[in-house]
Amino acid sequence: MITHLRQHITALEAPQLSSRIAAARSIKNAVVGNPTNKRLFISNGVIQPLITAASHDSPELAEQAISAIGSLASFLPPLPVEQLAPPILRCLFSEDIRPVNAAARALKLIVCSDAIDINEFVPAFTTPDVARRLVELISYNDDGIPEVCAVVLSRICVSVEEATVFEQVNAITALVQILCRTNHERCIEACLSALSALSRNNSAISRQLTCTHGLVNVVMPLTHSTTPSLRLTACQILTIFHSDGFLPSGLDSAVVTALVNLLDETLPQMQITAAFTLSDLVGHSPELQSVATKNKAVSKLITIFYDNMPQDDEQSDEVDMVDVSFPSQAKHEYRVDACASALTALAALTRNIDASRVALVEEDALPRIIVALQEDNDDIVLAAVQCVRSLSRSVKIVRRDIADDQIGVTLLHLLSSSNVAIRRSASAALCNLVLEFSPIRTSILENGGICILTGLLSSVDDELRENALWALKNILFKADSETKTAVMNQLGYTNLQALCTDTHLRIRELAMMIVRNLACSGSTESQREELDALFAATGNKLISILSEALRVDTESSKLAVQALYVVCNIASGTEEHKASLIDSDIPGLILKWTSHKDEGARIAAVWCAINLSWKDRRTPSQPSLHRQRLPRCVLRPQHLPAPSSPFSRRVLERSDRSYGGVNAIMTEQRDSSPETEMDVEHENVLMISAAPEPHHLRTHTRGASSARRRGPAPKSSGYQWRIERLRELGFEVRLRSLTNDPHIEVQGRARAALEFFDCGDVNPLDYSPSALLEYDSPSVLPPQSSRALSHSIVHRVLASDSSSGGST
Repeated sequence: MITHLRQHITALEAPQLSSRIAAARSIKNAVVGNPTNKRLFISNGVIQPLITAASHDSPELAEQAISAIGSLASFLPPLPVEQLAPPILRCLFSEDIRPVNAAARALKLIVCSDAIDINEFVPAFTTPDVARRLVELISYNDDGIPEVCAVVLSRICVSVEEATVFEQVNAITALVQILCRTNHERCIEACLSALSALSRNNSAISRQLTCTHGLVNVVMPLTHSTTPSLRLTACQILTIFHSDGFLPSGLDSAVVTALVNLLDETLPQMQITAAFTLSDLVGHSPELQSVATKNKAVSKLITIFYDNMPQDDEQSDEVDMVDVSFPSQAKHEYRVDACASALTALAALTRNIDASRVALVEEDALPRIIVALQEDNDDIVLAAVQCVRSLSRSVKIVRRDIADDQIGVTLLHLLSSSNVAIRRSASAALCNLVLEFSPIRTSILENGGICILTGLLSSVDDELRENALWALKNILFKADSETKTAVMNQLGYTNLQALCTDTHLRIRELAMMIVRNLACSGSTESQREELDALFAATGNKLISILSEALRVDTESSKLAVQALYVVCNIASGTEEHKASLIDSDIPGLILKWTSHKDEGARIAAVWCAINLSWKDRRTPSQPSLHRQRLPRCVLRPQHLPAPSSPFSRRVLERSDRSYGGVNAIMTEQRDSSPETEMDVEHENVLMISAAPEPHHLRTHTRGASSARRRGPAPKSSGYQWRIERLRELGFEVRLRSLTNDPHIEVQGRARAALEFFDCGDVNPLDYSPSALLEYDSPSVLPPQSSRALSHSIVHRVLASDSSSGGST
C-alpha cells in the first residue's frame, strides 16, 4: 500500500503530462472520503508536488491537483498562505471553467476547515481584484458555482473592512439577485450566509438590505422551511436586522419561536448555532426573553447543558455515546461548545425577567452552574459566570437561592484569571452579591474580597476598575463603622481623592458614590461621627473635590448628581458641617443645578437647599422624633400651578404633611443605564439635617451687599446666618420659581424648602406673583409623573424592578 502510494506521488513529477494527470486523478480519488489515506498521503509529502502540479498551464492537470488539495484541506499541516494562495488564484482566474470550478470548491473546503487559520487567508482573498472575481462567479448562470463562491465570501468576510471591499464591487446586488431567482435551497442558504457576514456589525448594509431590497419579506417565509439549516440561516440574518433596528415589530417574536424550536434538532452544530443566535436576539429585550421562556427555552437549554456537561464518574461512558455529525470537530470540542452555547443563552434569557430565573432555579440547574464555574475551559467558565451575574440581578434570587458560599469564593478566585472577559464578568457578579441582603456577603468579605477588589483599581482595564468601585460602593451601602474602616484601610483616602478626580468620568462618578455612602449613617450621633471622620481624613480637599465635580460641564449630569447628594449628606450634620459648605462656593453651584434640564439634578439640588436651610424644631419637652406640623409657607396655594391629576394632588398634599424632625432617609436605587453599566446601584442619602450644634463661624465676605465682616455667631443664630446667606445668593427666589416646575417632585421639595425661609424668626422676603413670573425660569423637560418621597425615620425607595427581581 505504501509503495503504491509513493508511486503516485512520484508520478506527479513525471515528464509525461498524461502520467501526471493520471497520478493527480488517482490521488484525488484515493483521498476523497478516506481519512486514513489522507493522513498517509500527507505524511509521505504529497502536498508540495500537488501545489506544483496545480500551477501547471494544463487546465486538466491543474483541475485534478487543486481538487486533491481541497480534499486534503481538513488534514493539511500548517502551511504558509504564500504556498497555497498562488495556485488557487491562478486556477480561479483561468479562462477554462474546469479549473475555476475546482479552485472555487477547493477554496471553500480550505476556508471551512478547522485546520486552517482563516485570518491568514483573508488578506490574499479579499483584494479588490479577487473580490470582483468572486462576485462575477456568484453571478454565474449556474447554481453550483454561485453557491460555492457565496460560502467562500461568508467565511472570508470577517470584519467591516472586508465587507466594505465586497460592497464596493456590488456583491450585495449579486447575492440578492441570486437569492430571488433560484429555488435551490443550498444556494439560498449560502447567499443568506454571505449577506449575514456582510451586514454583521454594519448597520448601513442592514439598512440597504431591508429598506432598499426589502429582504425581510423574502427571508421571513424561510423561517418556516422544512429544512432546519435553512430555517437557522434565515433566523441568523433576521437577528442581525433586529440588532440594527430594521426588523419590524412583531416579527421578532416569530424568529424567537423558530430558534427555540431549532433547539430540538439532533444535529449538534445546529443546536450550538441556534443557542448562540437566540442569546444575541433576546439578550437586551425582556419581551423576547418572556416569549422564549413561554416556549420552554429554559428547559431545552438546560437539557443541552446537562447532556454535555460530563461528570467525573461518567465522563468516559458519555463521550462514547455522543453522535457527532460533523467530522471537523472533536467530541470534546463539541461538548465545550454545546455547554458554552447553552449557558450563554441561559444567561441572556435570565438577564431581565424573573420568570426565566425561577424556571432555571426550579430545574435545579444552579448547582451544576456552580460546578461549571470551576471547569478548566474558559468558554464554559465565562458562560457560567454570566449566568450567575444574570441571576444576581434579582433581589429575590439573591436572598433565597444564591446561598452557597462556594460561589463567592470561586468568583474571587476568577478575578485572577488570565482571561479578561472572565475577570470582568466575575467582578460584575460580585457587585450584586456583596449587598447587605446577600447570604454570601460575609463569606466574600472574610475571604479577602475587599483586598482583592481594591487591587483591581490598579488595573489598566477601565471596566474592571468600574466594577471594583461599584462593588466597594455596594459593600459600603448601609455599612457599619467597622466595615467602612476595613474598606478605607485597603482603599485609602488618598486613593479615593485621586479617583474622584480621575480622567475617566464614570470612575469619578463611582468614586463620588463611595464618598456618598461614607457620608451617611443611620442615626444622628453616628452621622456626626462619620462626617467628622471623613473631614479629618480629607481636610479641605473634600470641599474642593465637590466644587470641581459640580463645575463639570457635560451633557451627563450623573457626576454632579452624586456630588449634590454628598453635599446633602454633609448638610445633614452639625452646624460646623453646614458652615463648611455655606462658606464655600458650593451654594452658588447648587443654585446653578436647580436650573438644569435633568429633573434628577434639580431634585438633588433642592434636597441640598432643604438640608442647608433646615431648622430643628424639637423642644426640650419633645425628646423623641415626633412629627410636627411646620408653619404654612408664605407662598399661597393660589400661586401654585394646579396639579394635573389626582395622583399629583395627593403627592403635593402628602409632601406638605410629611416634614418633621426626622433624622435620615436612606434611598436605595437601581441603575438603568446600558449593558456596559453594572447591575445594581445602592447608596445612602441623608436628606434631613440633624439638630444644630454650637460652632464658631468663619468670616466671610460677599460683594458690596455683604462686605461687612461676619464675626462669631451665637448659638441661636446659626440657622439665621444660613438663611441670610442663602437668600443673598437668590435661593428663595429660585425655590419659588421651582414651585412651577413641570416635575411634581421638584415642586414638592421646593415648597418644603421654602417653609424654612418663611419661619417667623426670619425676615420674610417681599414677594408678589408678578415678581415671580418675571424670574428667568430654566428650560425644563415636559411634565411627567413621579412618586414623591415620603418621610420616615428610615425610608427605603426601591425602583420598580427591585421587588420583582428585575434589573436593567
